[in-house]
Amino acid sequence: MKVKGLLLILFLSSFQTITSQYIYFYDDNSLLAREDEISIGVVKEGKETVYIMQGGYKRLDMSKNMVTINLTSRTLQSTKTITVDMAKNDAAFYLIKFSKDNTWKIVSVEEEDASFSVKNDYKQIKEIRATKKRSKNHPKTTWTKNGLKAHFTTKSDTIEGIYKMPYKETNIPQITFGIVKNGNNFDVVYFSGDSEDVWSEGDIKARLYRTGKKGIFRLDWYNWDKTLEKKEVYARLNENALKIFFPNDTYWYFLKMYPVYK
Repeated sequence: MKVKGLLLILFLSSFQTITSQYIYFYDDNSLLAREDEISIGVVKEGKETVYIMQGGYKRLDMSKNMVTINLTSRTLQSTKTITVDMAKNDAAFYLIKFSKDNTWKIVSVEEEDASFSVKNDYKQIKEIRATKKRSKNHPKTTWTKNGLKAHFTTKSDTIEGIYKMPYKETNIPQITFGIVKNGNNFDVVYFSGDSEDVWSEGDIKARLYRTGKKGIFRLDWYNWDKTLEKKEVYARLNENALKIFFPNDTYWYFLKMYPVYK
């Protein structure tokens, strides 16, 4: 789960602007396809922008327009032209298919029939869109780290404070958050350490609820992509440390950094 999250964060950070339409071209993985080079000329308002595809696939980021595309095979020295109406498509998929008699054609396919690499790329784009939408609607607070410190100088419950993971571990974010009372329960307020493309200071990282046993709490925990963890998550307060237990038999340890011990 954490490795997948890290990979998608890297993909997201390199994908600065998410446009809404895409055209994919991919080859049939034949010997000719692997040796060939396809130039893809996108014609807009009388101007042609050329992209190069050499094996594998090519994704073009498009707008909602009718677009004309010229594809030229360097090996076969021939050009084919297609027209794609992107007003009707979120994404369009085309297979470049070569025959043994040195002919080729462009075949429109459905998403489920595209190559694994193409489907995986488009899947990541859709996951990024979903994450951005969740981020827009994610519960937030007005708390900042300094604001919470000032709040704790006047009063604080036993568990309230600012916590940080005191060590670095591969594929686990070194998160800093605050725990502040909200009614009979507590908000876990994110400050830093997770993906900056997804998380902002003041976001709700979790909500923490008392149980029948002192020092044991149940959590509504938001994962790295702001999806709510469906399985049960618990935490145990042990003096000035908080250990959070996740459903995959792992736990994260957080040290209370503020208020400081006196």
